[in-house]
Amino acid sequence: MTTRPETATPGPMITTDTDMKHDYSPTLRDLQDELDGMDQRRSDLEAAIEALKRLVPTESQPTNGNKAHASNGHKPKIAVPRGFFAGKTPTQAYRDFIRLWPGEYRPPEIADAFIAGGLDKSRSDLVQAIHSVLKREKKKQLKGKQPDLDFES
Repeated sequence: MTTRPETATPGPMITTDTDMKHDYSPTLRDLQDELDGMDQRRSDLEAAIEALKRLVPTESQPTNGNKAHASNGHKPKIAVPRGFFAGKTPTQAYRDFIRLWPGEYRPPEIADAFIAGGLDKSRSDLVQAIHSVLKREKKKQLKGKQPDLDFES
């Protein structure tokens, strides 16, 4: 209970902001941690759903209003399980990524998926490495498509 100074005027006591000092930092931190956990849980669930979709025939898959492509024309964000790319090289990670999530992606999109999956490199280093991987993979594809012109006489 707050006591009134002797010189104060009689009447109801008004509490000001300076009288009530609350530290909301722990509450804010707790709420942020809870939200971060929900985001990660959502990401994990989306990854599990995407993995299971490959095992279930398309006509058997339930529709819950989620569309494969967003209405704004952008691809949906890929939900990569936490730690999925940990310990892998960019080349190994790229091959796993394309095998599981086939499609056309820009190097920054792939780098973001690698980071979400636990590949421990900076985004700029990953983008550069992905450009190199894409160049090697393209050469490999072209080499496999060209006929062998080495004739023996």
